[in-house]
Amino acid sequence: MKFVLTLFFMSFVSSHKSYAEIEMLSLSSDRIIIIDDELRSFIANNHCYDKGTLGAKETYITFDIKRIDRSSSQQLPKHIGSLLNLQKLFFTGAGLKKIPESIGYLQELTHLDLSNNNLENLPASFIFLENLIYLNLENNKFTIFPEYLENFRNLKKLEYLNIGNDSVYLPGFNNNKIHSLPEWINKFSNLFYLNISGTNITTLPTTFSKLSNLQVLCIQGTPFEKTKTKTLNLPDQLKAATYIPEFGCLRTKKALPSL
Repeated sequence: MKFVLTLFFMSFVSSHKSYAEIEMLSLSSDRIIIIDDELRSFIANNHCYDKGTLGAKETYITFDIKRIDRSSSQQLPKHIGSLLNLQKLFFTGAGLKKIPESIGYLQELTHLDLSNNNLENLPASFIFLENLIYLNLENNKFTIFPEYLENFRNLKKLEYLNIGNDSVYLPGFNNNKIHSLPEWINKFSNLFYLNISGTNITTLPTTFSKLSNLQVLCIQGTPFEKTKTKTLNLPDQLKAATYIPEFGCLRTKKALPSL
């Protein structure tokens, strides 16, 4: 794995044609750390928590950021991966079309919300986000289930996955046109919540029944909304679940107190 990471980092460095904007570059501990004007501006213009005081360029103060909520930026900086301690990134409704490859360096990331954007795919570096437990891709432009999700080094940690559409509150963003779930969906063995609302999914793979920890399945605007628990391949706990019309979700008793 270290060899693969090294090749990835070397490729990342060689892909930059100009280094004039770079203020700091560190290759220690197999991590590329780059602070440039774009990244500093991003930090200054968005809600970045625990960022300390931005100042001297020789300090690592920006790496203390644990959470970012977008307020004004329309794109992620290409060196977003330099925020090594980032745990939560919420970047919604920005019209984002592409995620920088450097996002793969955010190995402390646990929560990632990229909903209400124009994303069609995920970068290959996504496989390095091994601590991710919350992933929201709602209201984007995916036509197939993001293929790189299969290559997560630790699929067991993911608990929340939203690949659907909110056609009730955000009808203009009803763009995810995913037609099917992959057979390897059961690798998300710790998945608690799955939202496929408003997609074109018509059947569930046989392996879906093995998602023994799944307690919430949102199906609003899909063929399953009518058949509900009669749908084939549901895990046992969802066959006895309650359908909540206002949310368009099947929820077990275990999930009711927490949602």
